[in-house]
Amino acid sequence: MRFFQDNTLLSKSAVRRKRASGVLAILGLLLTPFACFWPEATLPFEGTIRSIVALAFRPWSVRDVVFAGERSVGSPEPDDQERALVDAFRQTLDQRALAGLELVTPYLCTVRRTEGGRRRPTTLVLDARASREELQRLAGTPVVHGEDLVGFVIAPLADAPPQGAESAEEIESEDFVRVRTIDHVPSRRETLRGIVATRIVAVARSERAPDAPALRMLVEPAHVHDPFRLRVVRAAPQQLETWSEDVAPYVARTAKSDRLQPLLPAGLVLGTVEDVGYRERAFVLSRFVEPRFDARSLVRVGLLLPDPSAPPAIRVRSAPPRGVASTVWSSPVASRWRRVVLAARSARRGGAVIDGLRCLGRVDWAGFGFAGAVPLCEVAARIPLVLALGSRTQTVVARGAGIALAADGKQRGRFHIEHPATLDGAAWDGAWVFTGVDGEDFPHGLLCGRLRHGEGSKIDVELFGIAAWPHRVEFAIGGAR
Repeated sequence: MRFFQDNTLLSKSAVRRKRASGVLAILGLLLTPFACFWPEATLPFEGTIRSIVALAFRPWSVRDVVFAGERSVGSPEPDDQERALVDAFRQTLDQRALAGLELVTPYLCTVRRTEGGRRRPTTLVLDARASREELQRLAGTPVVHGEDLVGFVIAPLADAPPQGAESAEEIESEDFVRVRTIDHVPSRRETLRGIVATRIVAVARSERAPDAPALRMLVEPAHVHDPFRLRVVRAAPQQLETWSEDVAPYVARTAKSDRLQPLLPAGLVLGTVEDVGYRERAFVLSRFVEPRFDARSLVRVGLLLPDPSAPPAIRVRSAPPRGVASTVWSSPVASRWRRVVLAARSARRGGAVIDGLRCLGRVDWAGFGFAGAVPLCEVAARIPLVLALGSRTQTVVARGAGIALAADGKQRGRFHIEHPATLDGAAWDGAWVFTGVDGEDFPHGLLCGRLRHGEGSKIDVELFGIAAWPHRVEFAIGGAR
């Protein structure tokens, strides 16, 4: 029995019901739709709680490190080989961003971050700023990656203040250059503002049989539940067979249209034609186009300016500043669950932990002057990477699968490639792995390690972050402009 303030006597069953209601309330809070759809999101106070726990258990952590025999290593200066690798990688990225464009040389920019859905972001924020008048002038400019059409520069909204201004003068004058990809579906708010889906006139031809009939199409963004990202609104001829082995694949390229897209040149790749219907009856129900790029894996893109001789009046941001952190505690190197606690102020969740030209991992939580870091191969964590093998590069979106033990007894970071789905990891054995673009605090072009084994969509990488970390590391402060 149990008494409360009003002296009422409750039975044990009533007490259990009250306790059960409290547990159900907590479960209801944790299992909200927000928590179910975005499990990777954290509450603002979680970082502070973790910091307090890390501080309280610091003596036991130090003891574990001592008994594990791990010592913080020194932080050597980057050698000539690492500098040469990073320089060659950046040159290769520029060459790939220009590949296939012979008539017009685009104005290259670096992607700062992506906006929109996590699985399907449709807005690129470039690492360049311009006046609002210049952005209005650049609106509608095609943006490409090699010969692939990525999207168009969008004009700033008249009633939306620019983000990330440095001073009071810039609040009224500058904003970041934003690109809306070709598969962007306008939201309800954008529709009320008069923004409609972009329609593009295209012509698809067989890559295997140049003499095969061409397919003229009108393409627009597909619905989020459609199997592919672009859908064909009109096609002529409607029932052209594009799936047989003699002619597949059909590749859609832009066609000149002064009415719909006066600034868009002909010949840019939209993607491959995908048909839905009855193959045995040769009947097409609907047609789609799947672009070859993924917005999450783009690092460098180019603007096709109307007048290439007159560069745009945009300001490219220099390399972001870095903060300094010290290693407080580190789990044993032999552990399959690698964790490092850093004493770091101004660190933010998702930021890269840097040692010279190397990326050791990323911040998992931060608060109260502390930060917890994990390797890049953390289970279920998605990260954009770039594979470089000689003069070839391949941008991928990978999902971490933890630390795996190789046949020689060494630890490797395991990843599963989500994009592109047809990538064969065995063809990239020995490739160097670099960071892609994943937000303001995660700069691209950092050396992560070397791919030692690939099998299908699974790759094992010899990551620098699996070895012992130095006593002092750095982290990017992307909020600085």
